[in-house]
Amino acid sequence: TFYQAVGNTLIASVTNFYVWFALTFWLYLETRSVLATSIIGGSFMVVSSSVGFFLGSIVDHHRKKRAMLLSSLLTLFFFSAALAFYLSVPTERFTSVANPEVWGIAALILFAVCAGNIRMIAMPTLVTLLIPEGERDKANGLSGMVMGISSSGAGIASGAVLAYFGMGWVLGSAVVLTVVAILHLLW
Repeated sequence: TFYQAVGNTLIASVTNFYVWFALTFWLYLETRSVLATSIIGGSFMVVSSSVGFFLGSIVDHHRKKRAMLLSSLLTLFFFSAALAFYLSVPTERFTSVANPEVWGIAALILFAVCAGNIRMIAMPTLVTLLIPEGERDKANGLSGMVMGISSSGAGIASGAVLAYFGMGWVLGSAVVLTVVAILHLLW
């Protein structure tokens, strides 16, 4: 069960970082504004730290599978909304930081990635619940490795998909991967 949860978390975490890095690359390429990329990076840190206690209470007060499922469902909702928004807005509206559409899509993606933090909080608690005490060091190492791989490999993947296919494909593939994570979690 633990290894299934680790694999599921790997899919979900890579997807979240993949979209976040793609947003950062794409936003710079579209607007040529380093300030815009720093604002979204700072926003991620502020929002993540601001809602951390609330997200932690969700994990504490619910079954871990249910919390992870909630995380994925919220992420799916916001990624889908971002994809629909992206497809419905003319691309030239994303070329200036003065346009609210730039900040709208950034906010949707930010909410999706922050919803994924519920899962990142739940994962270490699964080590305590599912792994015998003498083996927790290895399980904690595996859990940490998943989080590290998620952030390192996602930047390469997001840059490649963004370069060859564009932001619509990034968001579309994120929706598909999030659905895969949800279906795997359900079974």
